[in-house]
Amino acid sequence: MDYKDYGLKENPFPPPPAMLNPFSNNPKINGRIFASTARQKELNLFENAFIHPDSFENRYRLGFLWAKGDPETRGQGKTAFLVYLRHQINDGWGKNYVPASRICAVYVSFPQQVKDYPLEHISQLALVSCIRDGIFAKVKSDLEVQAQAAGVHISEVANWVRQKLEEKHVDHEFAAAIASGTAYDYLRNMRKDRSLDIPRPPRDTYLLTRTNSLFFTYTVRALQAAGFAGGYIFIDDIENITDLGGRKHLETFAKNLGIILFRSDSEQAIGRFFTVILTTHLSAAARLSYAWASAGLASVYPMDPQAKNSIELPALVLQDAKEIFTTYLKHSQIADATPPGLFHPFEEDAVNEIITKNDNHPRKFLSAAHDIIESARSNKVSLIDKKFAQEHLKRSVERRADRKLPELTEL
Repeated sequence: MDYKDYGLKENPFPPPPAMLNPFSNNPKINGRIFASTARQKELNLFENAFIHPDSFENRYRLGFLWAKGDPETRGQGKTAFLVYLRHQINDGWGKNYVPASRICAVYVSFPQQVKDYPLEHISQLALVSCIRDGIFAKVKSDLEVQAQAAGVHISEVANWVRQKLEEKHVDHEFAAAIASGTAYDYLRNMRKDRSLDIPRPPRDTYLLTRTNSLFFTYTVRALQAAGFAGGYIFIDDIENITDLGGRKHLETFAKNLGIILFRSDSEQAIGRFFTVILTTHLSAAARLSYAWASAGLASVYPMDPQAKNSIELPALVLQDAKEIFTTYLKHSQIADATPPGLFHPFEEDAVNEIITKNDNHPRKFLSAAHDIIESARSNKVSLIDKKFAQEHLKRSVERRADRKLPELTEL
């Protein structure tokens, strides 16, 4: 069997472990495929609280996206939710939400736990996101359009862009890097290993000492120079900050976050340019809650799943999980092929079995569906029914049991 025998261009589901990577070019992995109807209620809540289309200036500037359960149950869709919003905002720079204003979204995710300089690492990752998502390139291109409209000769456009940024009090070297499209090299040159990955080389802190001012002041000014009215910082995996260090560490992080966002002389604090959304679980929030109150943030931006500045993603019901399933299927269907059924090449009973046996958990049932398609191809099965799905799921459970590590007493 080939994929075309199923009316598909390829396996429509992400391979195990179906972990989302927003910087991948593969839409099955980077969040471009998203069943918005399955999360429509939560998307509406986000729009009303944090975009406030009728009055953009009255949006909340700090909030939370809550996932039910603890980090051990991750994969319920909070990252997909944020990455979808990032795509929706940056595709058209906010015209889908605030037609009269230009906005952008920056996504930050910690690949591992960070025990020092947490805020500085957030700034570093945000700067990298501005490069990868083309935000700096948009600033550059828009200012170049202004230069051409002003009759600037093509050979002088880069200098004109740099000067315009400097007029907005953007650091000279940073302005030159944005104007020349070399921001990535500019940042890398501040690291001994010429990398922007985490972790950094031991005792190499020069870049980190500059990231807060580069992002929360100079990046904000550069965006304002290009006509942006505001933006979003989506900070994922906040438990990688809260899980390390003691009470003092968390208090310092919370206080520094409050200062840089609202109380300092940074351009961010002066203009309240960015709205920050933190993803969290109850366990991570419990560790951070005292520090949050100590920093004076709890009274205005409470850390509570029921608060107006919070959105909680509930576990999926079967119908919403099936919507996700069919959204992936449709993305890979051959354009001129007419599938004989909504779930083809699966029977609906098979889809129900795959989803429910994986607890309606997106990462689990998408991975299982990927493997079942491959198994069906190998066995020349043209229609995947409930029995075939059950047999495959049973074998998967048996294989996991066989791979189980021995107990200490057995060793």
